[in-house]
Amino acid sequence: MFSRTQWNDIIRPELKSNLLCIFLGVIIWFGVFGLCKTASSDAVAGLPRWLSNFFVADMTVGRIADFVLFTLLAMALMRLNELYSFIPQRTVLSFFFSVIVGGVVMCNYANSPGILEALLIVLALYNAFVLQDTRSQLQTFNIGFLIGVLSILNPWGLLAFVPFVYFYYDSNVLSTRSFLGTLTGVFIPVFYYGIYIAATDDIENLPEHFVLYLQVYSLPDDLSRMQIAYMVISLLVLGWAHLHYFLTFHLNVLKQRRMSTLILLLELYVVLIALFTPDGIYSMMTSFFLLSALLIGRFFSLTVPNGKAFYVAFWVFVGATLIYFLSLQI
Repeated sequence: MFSRTQWNDIIRPELKSNLLCIFLGVIIWFGVFGLCKTASSDAVAGLPRWLSNFFVADMTVGRIADFVLFTLLAMALMRLNELYSFIPQRTVLSFFFSVIVGGVVMCNYANSPGILEALLIVLALYNAFVLQDTRSQLQTFNIGFLIGVLSILNPWGLLAFVPFVYFYYDSNVLSTRSFLGTLTGVFIPVFYYGIYIAATDDIENLPEHFVLYLQVYSLPDDLSRMQIAYMVISLLVLGWAHLHYFLTFHLNVLKQRRMSTLILLLELYVVLIALFTPDGIYSMMTSFFLLSALLIGRFFSLTVPNGKAFYVAFWVFVGATLIYFLSLQI
């Protein structure tokens, strides 16, 4: 067991803790891009044709793209964690769990489009947090632009507009100017993508893109006992983390409540897309696990010193994640 002071020292985002996360990230990257059997370059069914052809042309290109995008995603998460504390204390656990859980998921289902979707959502989240501090209308345009790019990859990405507009309202920045700024950002990438479609006479392939949109891999017909066990442990921990959040919501300062609420709304958005759209679970799995990992990091950061049950749950979840990752390499 750790005392509150000892635990806070361990999880504080300092050089040693960041280096540990990076070290684990390197191990996971080696597993994802060196040992795992899934070839990401074959998993691009719903992408625009020019992009899918680019990845399918060379499997090595797809793996390099996975590596670069995962690296950028990890860097974005680290930056988000360093600059903005949506948790009542500074902690590295949100980044830690995002790296290891996200890496484990991608080991079985590594795919450039899915990682790119998650990166776009994290960057939009970062711009929303900046907006809350600076009130700069440039951030509303950036958020809209990222949503527009997301909607090119996945048409249902346009619905991500709703959680961010609610965040504007909750943060007292909602106005005609901010609303139009976001709409303008959404419009520009979609407009230029439409010009590309018209210029290349690829209109006949557009309906296919909007039906397939990122059906990038198929789930296994039969889940192994290890997969079922890890899924059950993860869902139990995630449910406990959500319950703890709602029970302690009133204890957070207003700014932290706003940021955490946006993360929850984005998680809900991802879940709804996964459950109620054709093949949505395939494109949103990485985003779901990354957003969930942020909340799990918050949960353990606040609870581990509070009792033996939280301490045991922390090590069970970490151990289960690492054991599951190692089992994929066998």
